[in-house]
Amino acid sequence: MTLALDQPSLIADIVSVDNAPVDATLSRSFAAYVRGMRKIDEAGVSRQVEADAILADYEPDLGIRQFLLGNLQRTTTVVPDSSSEEGKEQKKKNVVKFRIPLDTLGKSLDHMGDFPFKDPNQNRFEKPALFVRGTKSKYVPDEFIPLIGQFFPRFSLVDIDAGHWVISEKPAEFLKGACCVARKTSISLFLFFFSSMYLFSQLVYHGKGRAPVAGNADDLFSFQPSLNSSLRKSNRRQDKTRQEKIRQNKTKQDRRYKTAYRAPVEKILVRMYHISH
Repeated sequence: MTLALDQPSLIADIVSVDNAPVDATLSRSFAAYVRGMRKIDEAGVSRQVEADAILADYEPDLGIRQFLLGNLQRTTTVVPDSSSEEGKEQKKKNVVKFRIPLDTLGKSLDHMGDFPFKDPNQNRFEKPALFVRGTKSKYVPDEFIPLIGQFFPRFSLVDIDAGHWVISEKPAEFLKGACCVARKTSISLFLFFFSSMYLFSQLVYHGKGRAPVAGNADDLFSFQPSLNSSLRKSNRRQDKTRQEKIRQNKTKQDRRYKTAYRAPVEKILVRMYHISH
């Protein structure tokens, strides 16, 4: 929202998930999340399931934990080798750590809910804007909607029965509501791809006999028949493109074959001609 109001020429459209253009006081749970994430970094765990077990002490909801753990990345660190004498030698260990600066994040929590623009007459975004809010959340109450309309005159609003972590708590509903608005307001397809990747990650994590957070894979797009049709068309286009590339590669290989063997064959024929004469 801030970038859209400050540099509207750079932005085609925006999606704001359970946020409003006002100063807000963050929940205490945010500080608890940072503490849990720091503990994961300090523990030096090597698997996400181990990180999830640590974070479970700070957040009971699995969907929210997976949303936070999405910031993990694999890296290598040096630790003492317990198998060596007196532990003097060191060895490399593969661990998972957060890619975001947790110290900076923790120090900034007090002002992270501040919004820099106060007067909608000075800054306004005239392009499409989608606001998705969780009806159980406190961050976008009804009294903020007129102010949203002043900053973003072309906004659309989607309500989802969830708390602040809308994408984590109700990913399928979020995708459904956002896609319906996208068809009407030309919201960027980035919204669809972002949500789809999140749902896919949930399916992968909850595989191996466990039910995924968002339901089974067949249900993910059952509410969007037009989307299925588009995907089929896209697959057909990709197949045609793949076949065309195969044909082009075969033609190139044939040309290389002819070029590689034509010169030796010509030399042999010329030499046979001279021998015969």
